Amino acid sequence: MDRTHYADALTDMRDTALIVAGIAIALGLLIASLVARSIVRPIRVAVDAMRDIAAGEGDLTRRLEEHGRNEVAELAGAFNQFAEKVRRLVSEVAGSTTQVAAAAEEMSAITDEFNRDVAQQRHEIEQVATAMNEMTATVQDVARNAAQAAESAQLADREAQQGQQLVHQTVSSIGASRPR
Repeated sequence: MDRTHYADALTDMRDTALIVAGIAIALGLLIASLVARSIVRPIRVAVDAMRDIAAGEGDLTRRLEEHGRNEVAELAGAFNQFAEKVRRLVSEVAGSTTQVAAAAEEMSAITDEFNRDVAQQRHEIEQVATAMNEMTATVQDVARNAAQAAESAQLADREAQQGQQLVHQTVSSIGASRPR
């Protein structure tokens, strides 16, 4: 084997090694890209789901896929548990809100009824006060009339006594002027 042939063989081996290395690098990059996508894609899905919930527009019934026993599957499982707890909490709060709204409506109805009752009682009290004022005026009139009647009775009694005295005087005068 001569030197040129040896140099050509080395060049061919070098070219083959470069081609194999290039293919190996390309295959490595392809595999690395696929592995990165298989890891990054579920993480991005989890991040997007968390952003939706944080923004207040998330679907709390949405669940992430849990495949395998790696960190991404653990993250998905933890997210699913978190989402379920938040969903239950929101459901309980919504139920409590409904109960509070119902209680507020009931309290409003009771307050309205109470206000109507108070207004009716105020009206009835005003009527009682008016009646009492009228009764007081009537009692005063009766008392005034009774006083006038008593005064008139006393006057009539005095005049009756005076009349009786006059009758006695008249009888006495008639009896004294009669011959005996």
